[in-house]
Amino acid sequence: MLKLTGGSLLFMRGDSFFMILFYLGLPRPQGGSGCVVARRSARPCGAKRLGLRLRRPTFHPSACGPSGLQNAELNQKINNMKALFAALVLSLFLFSACQPPNIKAYYFPIKALEEPLVYEYVDDSTGQTDYWLYNTVYDQAGNQFLLGTNYNQKGEQQQFFRSQILADGAILKDYRFFQTDSSGKSHTSSAKIKEPVLYPFKPTQAEGQVYRYWVNFSIAPDTAVVYDIVRNRTLSKEQPTFVWKGQKLPAIQLDVEEFSETHDHVNGGHWKMQGQRQEIYAKGLGLVYIKNISDGARQHSRLKQRLSKEELEARFKGKNLKN
Repeated sequence: MLKLTGGSLLFMRGDSFFMILFYLGLPRPQGGSGCVVARRSARPCGAKRLGLRLRRPTFHPSACGPSGLQNAELNQKINNMKALFAALVLSLFLFSACQPPNIKAYYFPIKALEEPLVYEYVDDSTGQTDYWLYNTVYDQAGNQFLLGTNYNQKGEQQQFFRSQILADGAILKDYRFFQTDSSGKSHTSSAKIKEPVLYPFKPTQAEGQVYRYWVNFSIAPDTAVVYDIVRNRTLSKEQPTFVWKGQKLPAIQLDVEEFSETHDHVNGGHWKMQGQRQEIYAKGLGLVYIKNISDGARQHSRLKQRLSKEELEARFKGKNLKN
């Protein structure tokens, strides 16, 4: 297991290959695994009993007459009701203060994406364009999945992912890479998913908690080089906005520490990189902006527009896009 002290970013650029790994990771402590552990630890207020435990007082009839006893009982009931009311108010305040923010509305619009839609991302500094075709599908049991297929500027398929949408977030089920070698032969490689959980809908903001994404892969035909990419995400306290078609949309920001490690099992090379990343998700749109800073390199990608699948195919002169 990698010992994480920070984060990193991995970029691979070539004549026909440009890779940006958008995807995510689920909450977990710095050590340990799985969303259950993370959710249990994501309760800064705990499940403590709040309020007063009320008991009926014991009265001795010989201590007072009938009217005194009735007045004492009435006063005690009033005091008990006041104490109960105060306890309830305190409980509601503390309960609401402990609730994590719900950021589901800032993730990709799952229902709307039942009709496939292409997101066009543009690098602010280089003008490099990336296309992601998103589509929501269902299996026979009614389980919901979001599919994403990445194309470069030539309409060549480069990446594919399949994530399952659950009540409390999205988990990664499949991630593949596509590469064409110098002879024109196409190769497909699947990533080993070490951390399957993606975007959480109710992230904890407890100190020391991160949302971790971790994949291990090699890209054929050069299978001797193996990559590990880890991203530790936290929900930022920043409250950004994103201007879309002249409208200012509310957004959330995830701050990311990135760590990548590369092993060359043939030539014996071993490289490590660290970096920071900011991701902005706009309400009703999903991922709209990425800023990467890694070992002095900077990259800014933003959502330029959304297209239908047919519109993108028309850009590539009728090329039938795979998804």
